[in-house]
Amino acid sequence: TNKLALAARSLCLLVLFCRRVVLRGLQELRQEGSVAKKPRQDAAAHLEALIGIMPQLFRIVLQLACDRGQVRVSGLWALALETLLYLIEDTLPVLEHGGITRATAERYWEAALDTLTKLVRVALETRDAAQPVSQSQDGKAKAVHPALLAQALGHLLVHHVLACAATSEEASKQAVHLLGELSNSYSCVIGHLFDLCAAPEVPCSGRGLRSAAAMAARGSAEPLPARSPKRSILLDVAIPTLLKCTRSILARCEGDGSGEM
Repeated sequence: TNKLALAARSLCLLVLFCRRVVLRGLQELRQEGSVAKKPRQDAAAHLEALIGIMPQLFRIVLQLACDRGQVRVSGLWALALETLLYLIEDTLPVLEHGGITRATAERYWEAALDTLTKLVRVALETRDAAQPVSQSQDGKAKAVHPALLAQALGHLLVHHVLACAATSEEASKQAVHLLGELSNSYSCVIGHLFDLCAAPEVPCSGRGLRSAAAMAARGSAEPLPARSPKRSILLDVAIPTLLKCTRSILARCEGDGSGEM
């Protein structure tokens, strides 16, 4: 019990630490003048180091999120999942504005996409789980709503990953494919694919300001960010993925005679 409590506090502190480094570093990078040259250099080095250690942090926290033992029963896995969402979400602005080197950015994206792929897998496995997967304070088992995780992942992919100017073409395509995998099992996510295909080509206005977890908890539809970098490339992937998901959903509805997902 003490170890689980310590792990929970450590996850919260990890998110707070990363946010402090990101906010302070980006603020110092915006300073002008010769006096601010040294602080800008220090801030750039700190942000580079932060992005450099993110792959290792992703792997450590992912072990908790994917655990099948006591961590799963205690519900700590859900906090680990939320921590990963925050870590990815909070570090995307650094890739946009932090002057991160190409090699460090490539390692980050490789680890981030691998993490997102495994989180999608967890969401799909959780949906199919027949037994409860967490425990309440009174010790009684209770089920976790898997749709909430799917919604949070969908919001993260659309409002942050795909809306980030630093997201590579390959990363954008993989993010759309992950949306497709979620949409095949969660009808609440397929709306994001429709938004990607229908969003007009308009001037950039920035990424989503609300966190993915907060948007999922609100449960209401969030407008697609006006900016959609590499949108023409995304359409080549999003349209076939949307058609495939729609056909799969219709086939299941025809098979069971019900419109429920």
